[in-house]
Amino acid sequence: RDRVLIILQRDRILIILQRDRILIILQSDRVLIILQRDRILIILQCDRVLIIIPIDRILIILQSDRVLVILQRDRILIILQSDRVLIILQSDRVLIILQRDRVLIILQRDRILIILQRDRILIILQSDRVLIILQRDRILIIL
Repeated sequence: RDRVLIILQRDRILIILQRDRILIILQSDRVLIILQRDRILIILQCDRVLIIIPIDRILIILQSDRVLVILQRDRILIILQSDRVLIILQSDRVLIILQRDRVLIILQRDRILIILQRDRILIILQSDRVLIILQRDRILIIL
């Protein structure tokens, strides 16, 4: 009915539903779920948990071994990893990067650039030819 398709298997459970562009796929060994409604896509796996959801340029990815989250809405990007925590945010030329070993934050708005690191704190501000650099060992300010 209205392009509805269901497939079931014991070894590999496969379910496909197509109604208003809806697609669902399930597998026992590798759990895989795909939903497509207004560009919605979800993928799940047992060994590597992977979730992808694009809605209005939104993308979410999750993995068990390496946790990876990506969100894209108005140029917003977030990346998370277990070994290396990495967060990136982009909105109106704003970029934020976070890492456990090296915390790095970059902000760009009207030529404003800020960089932060744990071992070496580095801040750079550029607005109307203004440059400020700060470090723990060496403080450097340029105007």
